[in-house]
Amino acid sequence: MFMKRKTFVRAFAAGLSILLLLTGCGSKETPSETLSEEEIWGTMPEETKGIEVQTDYFTFEYPKEWENKVTEVRTQEGNNCVVSFKTDISGQDVLLFSVILGSDPSDGFLLGKLEDGDDVVYVYTAVNDMPAEDWSEEEYNEICSLQERINEIIMQFHEDERFVPSR
Repeated sequence: MFMKRKTFVRAFAAGLSILLLLTGCGSKETPSETLSEEEIWGTMPEETKGIEVQTDYFTFEYPKEWENKVTEVRTQEGNNCVVSFKTDISGQDVLLFSVILGSDPSDGFLLGKLEDGDDVVYVYTAVNDMPAEDWSEEEYNEICSLQERINEIIMQFHEDERFVPSR
């Protein structure tokens, strides 16, 4: 299941990269010329915005509905800030996924980088493998539902003008 989810995240990032390339090429009016950024990328609905995660490199939000379901834990690994998202399922602390920001290489999927002048901060994502057989169907569906919300965080990076997606 991890490979499917990892493949999905990679395919999603690749698709976004292709979309960016297509909207920047050709002489015809492109969506970026006729639509606002909000219309192209969409935004997280106001009623779901809520919990702000501030790091030295980037500030992003995760859904308000997670307030009582998900815990955010920050650690420092070398020059990287690791923001891990966890939940409690049947009394077990479950790591859902992590967003890693910094200048050191990291395990996980290289989403891209934030460029600010000479400063470069790499952005990695790591979704935790959750074998279905370890959970009841209801628990597993809850875990998958929470893990899929990483896409909202990924979109926030793509909305930042400093972000360059990996190829």
